[in-house]
Amino acid sequence: MQQNKEVWQSQLIKHLGHWSWVQKLYQYNDTHLVIADRFFIKNLRSARPEPIACKTAFPDTYRAALPGKIKKILVFCQEDELAIIRDIQKRFPDIAVTSGTYGYALVGANRRPTLRNFRRANRAPLARRNQQAPVYLISTSYADAEFISALMVRNGLPAFHEYLARPFATWLQRKKRFQMARFYKAAREDVSKKGEFYCLLQTDVLKSVFANTNFSLTRFIRHLNQTQAKVIMVTRQDKMAQAAIGQILNRSSERSVWTKKPTKRMKLQYGPKDLAGTAKRQLQVVYDEQFLDQIANSGADVFRVCLEEFVADQAVNLDALANFIEVKLPDDVKTLEFDSGYDLAPGLFSAPEDYRRHLADWLGVHSHPLI
Repeated sequence: MQQNKEVWQSQLIKHLGHWSWVQKLYQYNDTHLVIADRFFIKNLRSARPEPIACKTAFPDTYRAALPGKIKKILVFCQEDELAIIRDIQKRFPDIAVTSGTYGYALVGANRRPTLRNFRRANRAPLARRNQQAPVYLISTSYADAEFISALMVRNGLPAFHEYLARPFATWLQRKKRFQMARFYKAAREDVSKKGEFYCLLQTDVLKSVFANTNFSLTRFIRHLNQTQAKVIMVTRQDKMAQAAIGQILNRSSERSVWTKKPTKRMKLQYGPKDLAGTAKRQLQVVYDEQFLDQIANSGADVFRVCLEEFVADQAVNLDALANFIEVKLPDDVKTLEFDSGYDLAPGLFSAPEDYRRHLADWLGVHSHPLI
């Protein structure tokens, strides 16, 4: 379901903070031009007290801003993004032009957006040489699958990165003609390393892709089978906790406590106004697990993980996971204290209990086994 325009714009801007777009764009000078929709430029200009140094333009005014001193351009538009890029490249071939959707939003684990010159799509298939079969970590939203990736990194194993990250769940609601094949190819060729592709996907983004583009669940399953992909599916037993944490994380720039910098404090608090949204999220988690079942029952090579069971016996479960994706664990397996991830986010840690308490108050029931 598409959000109203104001909510959609606010959520997109908030979630783009995960990539520090505002901070990065404020570092550019007057040789840089940002072409974007009016709401985005408005939010960019008002993000800080000081004026932004780079030039800005709208999709219907950008030609007047060229060429002047401009050397680098970022184009991020709901409509005609690629058409604008091709027009600029044709008229000014020496200017470097970056697509916001297929380039600037496509970052690696360092979360640093880069002005990569846009290349026309190469219709040839991905080079097979040194290309390993993709490995996907597919999770219901806000199930803390990032903990598994963090544990793998701690043990010297590959990290699962959310290339198609949370902002896309919002962006694709209004982004016209998104090309999934183009994005995937860019992720594999420009961002992933050593021919490996360890990708985290969450159901809110996947379902937005299927609902708003011509890339369907059927095509995704075909991709998994044709590429001989390995799929790790992550769910949680405690859906009340998952829903409560997701409800307040959704209004932050972070996807999980395991994606933030270790020293970053998160001042988020659960309140009575979150109750209805959390109940809706809890129900959505059930539907999303049924959605994952469709993938699991399609013939794909699937390894299922319950987060709580994984946390309880990390060494054994990590060994089983490593065997599934055919990577070698070190002899001395290191573990992580799951609750410690919430040390600088006490409001998140208490959110599940707060949800249970507010729900009990609302229902007038304080001894129900489900609460």
